[in-house]
Amino acid sequence: MAKKILIIDDEAVFRELMNNALTSYGYQCIIEDNPVDGILRLKAEPCDLLLLDIMMEPLDGWDTLDHIKALPHGRDTPIIMVSAKKLQADEVIRYGEQVDGFIPKPFVDTEFTDTITDFFSWKESLYAAVEAAKTQGVPDEICSQWVQLSRQIVAITQLKEAVGSFCLPEEGLTGEQCLAHKINLINRWITEKSNERNALSSRYPILTEGLTNQESNVADN
Repeated sequence: MAKKILIIDDEAVFRELMNNALTSYGYQCIIEDNPVDGILRLKAEPCDLLLLDIMMEPLDGWDTLDHIKALPHGRDTPIIMVSAKKLQADEVIRYGEQVDGFIPKPFVDTEFTDTITDFFSWKESLYAAVEAAKTQGVPDEICSQWVQLSRQIVAITQLKEAVGSFCLPEEGLTGEQCLAHKINLINRWITEKSNERNALSSRYPILTEGLTNQESNVADN
């Protein structure tokens, strides 16, 4: 069956661009032009992926994310943020563990659809790897932790790449120093998660045996 993708974006031009690009590749798109209707739609109709704009009203994308993660199946719905907004480092720190990636606007249709297709391929390979691992006796909690770390490493890295050059001064630091400090925190965070994931992979090599070279590079960071 075609993958079902929910798009929540208040800009008509980008809703149309995403819908046209994805449907031409065989995806099934559901479109909502505001966060409230998007949340209601997700309550009634689960999807395989949510593409969520950040700059919206009355709720922005981050507030919408909080509401979605409180839904019964919202925590398990993959969410990729899509925005022209340059991110604040604090947004990465606060939301990095809750999303699955970031796509900047504007975008080229082919690159956009390739990114979505690659995401599904990578996600499916992760779950295929853990199913194989479970048959070899790897505990369910280890498999879940490995998948969660894999997704978080990719998402946090993509969000970090979208961070802008502006940061409000705080705690006696200039804006430039504050930004450098927070980027360093994010880098350490990624490293810690990568080390934790690599430790699991070393302990249970079956987890990475089914991955392609590209996917293994992500796994090993």
